[in-house]
Amino acid sequence: MLIGLTGYAHPFSENGGYYGAERMVYYLAAELKKRGHECVIFSVKGCDLPSLKYVPIEKCWDDKIDLYYEAVKKYEQDNNVKFDMIHSFQASGFIDTRFREEHNYCLEPFMSFGKDHPGHWAENIIAYSERLNHINGGQSTTIYLGLPEELYEFSEIEDNYMVWCGRMDPGKCPHTAIEIAKRVGMKIILMGPPYHYPYFVDKVWPHVNNEDVIWLRGVNDSIKKKVLKRATVFVTPIWDQYHEMFGIATVEALACGTPVIAWNNVDQPSAVGWNEEIFKNGVHGFIINHSMYSDSEREKAIVASVEAVKNIKSISRKACRELFLSKFSSKITADKCLKYYNLIRTKGKVLNVTNEL
Repeated sequence: MLIGLTGYAHPFSENGGYYGAERMVYYLAAELKKRGHECVIFSVKGCDLPSLKYVPIEKCWDDKIDLYYEAVKKYEQDNNVKFDMIHSFQASGFIDTRFREEHNYCLEPFMSFGKDHPGHWAENIIAYSERLNHINGGQSTTIYLGLPEELYEFSEIEDNYMVWCGRMDPGKCPHTAIEIAKRVGMKIILMGPPYHYPYFVDKVWPHVNNEDVIWLRGVNDSIKKKVLKRATVFVTPIWDQYHEMFGIATVEALACGTPVIAWNNVDQPSAVGWNEEIFKNGVHGFIINHSMYSDSEREKAIVASVEAVKNIKSISRKACRELFLSKFSSKITADKCLKYYNLIRTKGKVLNVTNEL
């Protein structure tokens, strides 16, 4: 198949810089290419994708025209080809309805695309978790984001430190991870950019001493996997009404065999807390449930997290790695996407066909 993938709003690279969901476009395209399919990535300029065909888009968004539709049509005209499938990520490719009318097309939105979303439609939507699918009304097809197996090295050995990874902002709560580590008396390594700089300066930087609190800013895949694979535990104390619909960093930790401690608001659950979708409590780590956002609930969650760290060696690191291989490998994602593409090519429009993949 000739497959077009329209990318995210931020540049990304195949050579291991610090990128979040943007990387998923490359990982999928690379796996599809291994299976003999030709992939073309249409994404904002500045991407570094030497092993794939890449068409840069001048800017990430335009309110008047669909830049991705225009780029795809130009590519088809210039090369005298017709795409067999268009897989559109995040916000790209749904201003212009001609995109869906003229192509076999699916959309994988970054967050909710339910009935209350402007311009909503139900057909040919991928949700990257069952939790997100539920928010979308249960009509989407669930295909988990996938990471390359060979990128993450498994280790049975850990070096008695905690790790937190993500962008530094109030919702991701690295300051809470620091507090948990200090109460346990364990070193913590923080990885990620100061996305919310005032928050970082106020809540994180005063604790960084490169002894028991270490911050690694310029993280690439090589550094990240070295830190993750020898960590005792990965902590993700999500708070402040931030609802994680997947959790790439959580899956990266599991890929290395590192157990996870994750917070979950029971009133507005994340993917971690939605039927223990990402990992099983007590098997691959511990899920710390809390309810309303209050100082007392936060304190209870911190105390529970401290106890979880003390019990973390009861978790099998091998079981964490096996979970990743069985559920979140990019090989599995590519296989399911190909089945999904073929269903769309056969039927034109599909709703929830998760059980057919």
